[in-house]
This record gives sequence, structure tokens and C-alpha cells, in this order.
Amino acid sequence: MANNPIGMREVRELLRLYFEQGLSGRKSAQVVGIGRTSAGQYIAGFKNSGVPISGISSMTDSELIDLINIRKKTQNPRHEALVKLFPYFEKELKRVGVTLQLLWEEYREVHNDYYEYSQFCYHYLQWRKSSKVSCPRIALHLKATYYEKNGITQTNI
Repeated sequence: MANNPIGMREVRELLRLYFEQGLSGRKSAQVVGIGRTSAGQYIAGFKNSGVPISGISSMTDSELIDLINIRKKTQNPRHEALVKLFPYFEKELKRVGVTLQLLWEEYREVHNDYYEYSQFCYHYLQWRKSSKVSCPRIALHLKATYYEKNGITQTNI
């Protein structure tokens, strides 16, 4: 079934079948009961780690996840430097006359290895979406509650 997490027991079994038993990736995936694409990604992640197969028996589940995590992001120093500037940019954008274009030009002058304007805007908007905490608006006209108790109408505000 799609998007169901695969347990570490299945991943360990997959790696054992592939590396120790010599089964193909497709056959190993079939035996374990996971998709061959996912199996291939786990196998490739383990191969890239350089750890011998005998080492996984002594690893905890979290260590194994970190070792073969196929979705972990590589640290890009250029992106990290840009992300550190975003709180400053957000504060500056509240001032009159300041635009993302002006902030990008300022960023470009200071950094030699800079993002072009379209990528700069894309990364800023992604950061803003992920960092904003929103609160649902309360409709003030719906806030008052009327109820009757013992023949007396009472208002709760």
C-alpha cells in the first residue's frame, strides 16, 4: 500500500537477503513485501554508506535510519547562508519602499556565490511558508452565546 512506512525489521531483512543471500533487489523486495523502487533506494542508500553488512546487526533503528535515509538533505553552504538572512529580510520588508528586488540586489552585492532573483524569491517564499505560525481568526459576531437557564436569557461573551 502506498505511503505506508516500512519497518526497520523489513529493511534489515531486505539488506540481509540482498547482500548475504545474493538475491536480486527485485526478488528481495518481493520476499520482504515492499515495492522494488523503495527496496532499490534502501539498497543504494546502504551501498553509499560504505558500512559492511555485518555492521547493521549492532546498529539501533535510529542509526540505521540515519545511515540509509534516502531523503536527507545535503547541507548546501550557499543555501544555509541565505536562510540566515531571511529574518532580516522579513523585518526589512515591513518598511515602506523595500521590495524583494531591492533586498536581492543588496544580497547579490555582498555574496559572490549568490542565487539568481527567481531562486532567491522561491527560497524566501518557501521559508516564509514553513516559518509562519498562523492562528485561526475568531469571528467576533459569533463570539456571544445566548442560552436560557431557569427562564432567564443569559449572554456569554
